[in-house]
Amino acid sequence: MLSFDELNIRGSLLHMAADALVSAGVVVAGALTLWMGWIWLDPVVSLLIAAVILWGTWGLFKQSLHMLFDGVPDSVDPDAVHKPLQGLPDVTEVHDLHVWAMGTSQIALIMGSQND
Repeated sequence: MLSFDELNIRGSLLHMAADALVSAGVVVAGALTLWMGWIWLDPVVSLLIAAVILWGTWGLFKQSLHMLFDGVPDSVDPDAVHKPLQGLPDVTEVHDLHVWAMGTSQIALIMGSQND
């Protein structure tokens, strides 16, 4: 089953939506330019389309950049991971807890611990 939470699927969907928006904008601007002679409409529509694409893809860009730099995924609370590990028998301290995304659907965790 497809999930729109997946980064690649959401990116593909946004790409197809942007292509449809550009095509519609070009057709409308071209028709109005030919019909009304509004030669200024083409650059205005181009700027509007660019703004809509930037606004629509900004979140995707931020998430992919966060993943690129091995940031902690939004779905993981490091404190909620740290506390149960700290409570394990014979663990006196949890340090160097690292959580990062291996992809859009896999998360990895490594930690250092000191045992008695």
